[in-house]
Amino acid sequence: MINPKKTDQELVALANTGDSSAMEELYLRYRDWVYSLSFRLCQNRQDSKFQVISYNMNLLSEVKIYIIIATFNFFA
Repeated sequence: MINPKKTDQELVALANTGDSSAMEELYLRYRDWVYSLSFRLCQNRQDSKFQVISYNMNLLSEVKIYIIIATFNFFA
């Protein structure tokens, strides 16, 4: 599942070519972080779960990913 050998930039490049396994990898890497952030913002588990689902749908529906996630330091 989670492949630490590929960087986020590599996964985004693969996802941009339509590689569904790269999109899945990005989702798996960030779903917990998205849930945690969402929960901190809305303080509601059901709404937070909905946000994770929305994140997944947006990730899968995009043909191109223009923002390379790894360029941001989310954990600083």
